[in-house]
Amino acid sequence: MNNDRESALITGRFLDRLLFNLSDAVMITGRDTTIIRVNRAFEELFGWRQAELAQMNYSSYVFVPESLRHESEMIYRNMLESGKVSNIISRRVCKNGTEVDVSISFSNIDDGQGQLIGMIAIYRDITDSKVKEMKMEESRQRYMSLFEHNPDAVFATDSEGRFQSFNRKTLDIAGYSIEELEGMPFHSFIHPDDLPRAIEGFGKAMAGSVQTEELRIADRRRSGIYLYMSITSLPIYVNGEIEGVYGIAQNISHLKQASMELEESNERYKSLFDHHPDAVFTIDLEGRFQTFNDNTIEVTGYSREELQNLPFAPVIHPEDLSRVNEHFEKAIRGDVQKYELRAIRKGDTDYSVISVTNIPIYIDGEVRGVYGIAKVITELKRAREELMQSAERHRQLVEIIPDPLIVIAADKLQYINRAGVECLGLDKETDVRNYTFIDLVHPDSWGEARMVIDTIQVTGEFKGSKELIFRRKDGTPFYAEISGIRLEDHTSPGSLMIFRDITKRKKTEETIQFLAYHDSLTSLPNRVRFHQLVESGNQENRCGGMVFLDLDRFKIINDTLGHRTGDFLLQEVSRRLRQMVGGIFSRLGGDEFTGYFPNADRESMKQIVAEMNLLLSRPYRIEGHELSVSSSIGISLYPNDSKEVDILLQQADTALYEAKKNGGNGYAFYKAKQKV
Repeated sequence: MNNDRESALITGRFLDRLLFNLSDAVMITGRDTTIIRVNRAFEELFGWRQAELAQMNYSSYVFVPESLRHESEMIYRNMLESGKVSNIISRRVCKNGTEVDVSISFSNIDDGQGQLIGMIAIYRDITDSKVKEMKMEESRQRYMSLFEHNPDAVFATDSEGRFQSFNRKTLDIAGYSIEELEGMPFHSFIHPDDLPRAIEGFGKAMAGSVQTEELRIADRRRSGIYLYMSITSLPIYVNGEIEGVYGIAQNISHLKQASMELEESNERYKSLFDHHPDAVFTIDLEGRFQTFNDNTIEVTGYSREELQNLPFAPVIHPEDLSRVNEHFEKAIRGDVQKYELRAIRKGDTDYSVISVTNIPIYIDGEVRGVYGIAKVITELKRAREELMQSAERHRQLVEIIPDPLIVIAADKLQYINRAGVECLGLDKETDVRNYTFIDLVHPDSWGEARMVIDTIQVTGEFKGSKELIFRRKDGTPFYAEISGIRLEDHTSPGSLMIFRDITKRKKTEETIQFLAYHDSLTSLPNRVRFHQLVESGNQENRCGGMVFLDLDRFKIINDTLGHRTGDFLLQEVSRRLRQMVGGIFSRLGGDEFTGYFPNADRESMKQIVAEMNLLLSRPYRIEGHELSVSSSIGISLYPNDSKEVDILLQQADTALYEAKKNGGNGYAFYKAKQKV
């Protein structure tokens, strides 16, 4: 007996020491789940001390999160039935209320004769493992997101170049299904002329080198069409060995197209430059010729070598040089210039008249030089002078034109015909030269008026017509359409403009526009405009009330006193409805009106319709008759009943009929059980 007790003592101490030194948390309970013993690892993991747990019952769920109690019960039943449960992944509650991820194993303790006397539970902290799993899963999801949602085609091939995985963009470009593309060799898509480079690049990637190639890829959906793709190939390393190749393919067909279009544009520019019928040239910021076509050589008389880097001054008449320099300075400040000058061809003594256009050359947003287009207009100049000699005859013709006509030069009014004098209310004796064009224009149209003049001076004309607001001498504004052309003489360019008074037409258009969205009888918004107003308001309102009303006894008044009296009554009702603050009203037709009150709830609507009924029931004095009418009103609520304007109107109409069934002169709210 002594030996048995000594052996049991030794065994107990050994188990005690083993329990104390285990890294996993251990809890021992009795048959009734009363906690008997926990080790130090248990105390450190959960924060409970042995003394605090003494006589505490494990089945009290103090360790189990509320959401996992059903799981704990199931584990306990399985343990009782089988005697053992291993490595259950779950969570348990610490003393401070925090939860910890654990792996749990349970085992029964018997008395050696099969009788259950207790239970041992072992908890292993797996928080670090969970964190690692989450990070691995997050990393996997990031990779998959980059792979699947990449705007470019992303794919992976094996060492033989067969597709293994790919994203949706790859399928879109390839034009194959997942089943068709999987295992297909990449070279089956490559243009035959690009295939050697593609195979060479793949071999270099398999050797560990990152490769980028521009290749043509067949567009399966369009026979004979190839897409230009920029493809980057990267080796796939697995355990230090290259197992295949990642590919990232970007469709650069639009860039290639743009490049070809740019090249074509350059060719067009060169063709226009070289074959232009006038002299075309470029001048640097110092005023020296840089590039020029053959016609420039013909106009100046200099050889190509002589003209290169030659300042423009030697070809200009000395009396014109100062003015030309001013135009050149304006051009290099960014202003397009159009002017005439006298130039002499090398070896000649007579000067020619040249019309020159200077256009700034912009590079990276800065003026780096000036384009020049020069046309010899000596004969044209002579013809113009002859034309000026017949100006008086033309003036007589212009005077009988029914539309106002004006001529402007140097921003001053040079001429206005008889129709213009009458339209603007000027005195015949008024000196028109005291006026500028802007003096004739209303301030609201000054910017547009300046644009018209500038357009005429730059392009030579203003096509079509432009609506401006003019003003008569007494300040009265009126609308007019204007068009014009540029006039040129030896002093300064001018503009000839014709305008037409369109005030009556504008008023007609405004009336038509108003009638398109309003009731012609009451001027209230019509159904279309009412919808627009309500829908735009509901984007900002949290609630609102829709009303549908008609007038009780209106038909009797209309039939007995006539439609004229009925119309006057409807107009007076409309005026009273407008007095309802915050309401939007519309007349649908007859005596039917709709209204909407933003931000009004059920209680507010009760007060509103009560006020509305009171307002509409006051007597009306119309053509010697004192009339009394009442109104029946149906109400629906936004958004409780509906968020759609049409449905709200139908619901309010349904409620209106309910109000009429109740005898009229009242209101009713829409009820969901009512049929619309």
